[in-house]
Amino acid sequence: MSLPQTTREYVLSKIGTYKDLRIRESQVPRLRASEVLVKVHAVSLQYRDHAIASGTYPIQIAGGLVPCSDMAGEVIAVGEDVNQWKTGDRVCSNFSTGHLHGDPDEASAAMSLGGQAPGVLTEYRTFPAQALVRIPDHLSYAQASTLPCAAVTAYSALYGSRPVKAGDYVLVLGTGGVSIFGLQLAVASGATVIATSSSDEKLQVAAKLGAKYLINYRKTPDWDKEVKKFVRFRFLPADSQYADWDKWVVLLQTNGVGVDHIIEVGGGTLPKSLNALRMGGHIHVIGVVSNDSSGVDLVLPMIGKAANFRGIHVGSVAQFKDLNRLLEANPEKTAPVIDKIFSFENAIDAYDHLIMSILPQTTREYVLTKVGAYRNLEIRESPVPQLGASDVLVKVHAVSLQYRDLAISIGAYNVGKNENIVPCSDMAGEVIAVGEDVKEWKQGDRVCSNFSTGHLHGEPDEASVATSLGGQSPGVLTQYRTFPADALVRVPSHLSYVQASTLPFGLQLAVASGATVIATSSSDEKLEIAAKLGAKHLINYRTTPDWDKEVKKIDAAESNLILPIITKSVDVRGIYIGSVAQFRDMNRLIEANPDKVVPVIDKVFPFENAASAYAHLESQKHVGKVVIEVFKD
Repeated sequence: MSLPQTTREYVLSKIGTYKDLRIRESQVPRLRASEVLVKVHAVSLQYRDHAIASGTYPIQIAGGLVPCSDMAGEVIAVGEDVNQWKTGDRVCSNFSTGHLHGDPDEASAAMSLGGQAPGVLTEYRTFPAQALVRIPDHLSYAQASTLPCAAVTAYSALYGSRPVKAGDYVLVLGTGGVSIFGLQLAVASGATVIATSSSDEKLQVAAKLGAKYLINYRKTPDWDKEVKKFVRFRFLPADSQYADWDKWVVLLQTNGVGVDHIIEVGGGTLPKSLNALRMGGHIHVIGVVSNDSSGVDLVLPMIGKAANFRGIHVGSVAQFKDLNRLLEANPEKTAPVIDKIFSFENAIDAYDHLIMSILPQTTREYVLTKVGAYRNLEIRESPVPQLGASDVLVKVHAVSLQYRDLAISIGAYNVGKNENIVPCSDMAGEVIAVGEDVKEWKQGDRVCSNFSTGHLHGEPDEASVATSLGGQSPGVLTQYRTFPADALVRVPSHLSYVQASTLPFGLQLAVASGATVIATSSSDEKLEIAAKLGAKHLINYRTTPDWDKEVKKIDAAESNLILPIITKSVDVRGIYIGSVAQFRDMNRLIEANPDKVVPVIDKVFPFENAASAYAHLESQKHVGKVVIEVFKD
């Protein structure tokens, strides 16, 4: 038969969003002696494909990329030196065409498909013959396309230096592709599996696949302790050896001993994973580790547990072949789980579906159940609002408290309602999804919301006031929230999320602008802080009740200004925060003066201790801002 001369393929014209995927027609590469030409039947999507398209993948990727790493297809031609393949063979490509066996290295990593090397979202593609693996007979092309990344990663994790065996306990975090395959492979090996998820529905899927114990980590925040309850008596000494064996029983019933293997999906859960691990157990990190500063504190616990910690970079061709033998021996226990199949022409819809499936469906948020006291704050779980075409979904990292928040909680600030208020107006967070009409933001951007989401420029009016966060409209003391795209402002690059949640700062802005600042306070300690920030003159208004006269003494020129004010037309302004345009102007000033405009943070409280943050604000003992950290920066 005649071979195809051209192929239709998807190309990411630029990195930033998968919405820029375009189909183009290209020449099929000339078949070399050691290569195989494959007709691609199915391609499966990974979270990595979305991260690469959005520009959040930790390795820099150039535009013009053919995306995706995982495919299953049919051999339609072989090079003259190829003996192991023939026309009609059903094959998968390995994630890295250069990783044949052993550990990965820089050279093999550079041949990772859909990243450093062109991917497989195409109709026809050539591969090195040695980079292909035969598809198990019982799998369809669609099923087989899910193997190269997710299944091989799970296999590499569980069958690496210390293979999983019957009787082991395996903890899988989440229900993503790797976790699901890890669950199935562990069950096929005779291990007992404990599965966690934020969704009872997904946990039921895990149960059908063989998970014995299920934990909803939203309903059970201390899931690590729950895990250990499931793992008891494994190393219980015989009573003939230990006279006090009954004390062992009490100890193990109370604490458990931990699991043998954990398939870990990121950095934020590592402390709890370590607690759930047995002595000498294995943690296999399968995802991109988050920037979690708590990692510094894990060194001693890791030593104390003699924990084995492995970062898993998918696997080799040899491991892929070993995996397939396990799949063929256990076809019923290891059938790939496929959510939905899209046509080639609808690849962008497939990406949309992937994003929606991995986005949070619920958020934990604080609600002021009744106005009267901040003690009425309660955490509840609510659905994340549907993302509109012009909206942005933000993962809130930090929220700073204002006196307005305290006033609203005690009923001293009229917001038109007195119950079920999501409080607070000031936040900094990370964009995790954008609506289809949004061009100015992409996943991974760091943003602040304006106080009033409707005040874009100019003077405020009744309509914009009605969109003031934490009062007339729902606030930001939540894990996830949607915002109108035009209500967001980019966080200055030198500020952390905690710092950015406190914007703006009047004294520092004045100093940065070259003004002479006179600061007043009831506390000498706070005045010393003001001096360090650039205030030239300090007045304690408790020890100097006539502080206004003191101000005039500081600069005699002030007298020449104050008296004429009485007789002249004066613009007296009440300041109602500001617009998005002013916020952006302010940020330019902050970025131009990073040394002079540095947020002063008094104390940071975890999300669970919001009431304590309110109490600290109420005490008026703070110097600087009080911040609630929703997710660690």
